[in-house]
Amino acid sequence: MSYVDPGVTEAFVLRVRSSIIAQPSRLWYNTYEARFFGSPATEALDQLAEGLAFYHREMLLNIFRVDSVTISTWAADSHPYNPASFVTVPKNYAGARPIGIGTPADLRTVLYVKRLAESGRIGRIFFRGCLLIGDLTSAGGEWALSDLSTMEGLHDDALATGEIAQFWVTGEQLLKLSLIGESGLTREIENHVVGGTTQVKLNHKYFDVA
Repeated sequence: MSYVDPGVTEAFVLRVRSSIIAQPSRLWYNTYEARFFGSPATEALDQLAEGLAFYHREMLLNIFRVDSVTISTWAADSHPYNPASFVTVPKNYAGARPIGIGTPADLRTVLYVKRLAESGRIGRIFFRGCLLIGDLTSAGGEWALSDLSTMEGLHDDALATGEIAQFWVTGEQLLKLSLIGESGLTREIENHVVGGTTQVKLNHKYFDVA
């Protein structure tokens, strides 16, 4: 079972890497999980990787970029090292959202998006590098979105550009975006919806690294 020869019901991790264009050593990651429910194909993995890259590109301000997407088997792939179990695909896609005369928010100030599963707890995606100071307002000393509907529209357009819905539980793809527990319990994703804004430190242990 591997990236080059995926098995039926096999699970994979896709990791989107982004950076500051002028400071490429400043990196952060967003991680997704997916599982096959039917005939597996490497082409579906490649299509999802490209879709996630487009999704993130549309959300990012144009001083940031999507560097690459790594696809790997869900099980640990380094013990022993197996080069067939993963691939890193370079992208180099500059963010699509223009800054104009705006000022980017600090990278610790993120847009969070809820990953709604069929049951159980929701998942979250923390989008760094997509917010301007003008997108925010102070509520009781904490940042909040000044116009939720604008960010929802931006996010909906990004989902459409990446054609992400085809990988949800109701989509036509047999590869499904999912939340997968340590035991392998899989809950398929039904939708991604904007949840608001929050603060996430730059070296968050579980969600990403910057």
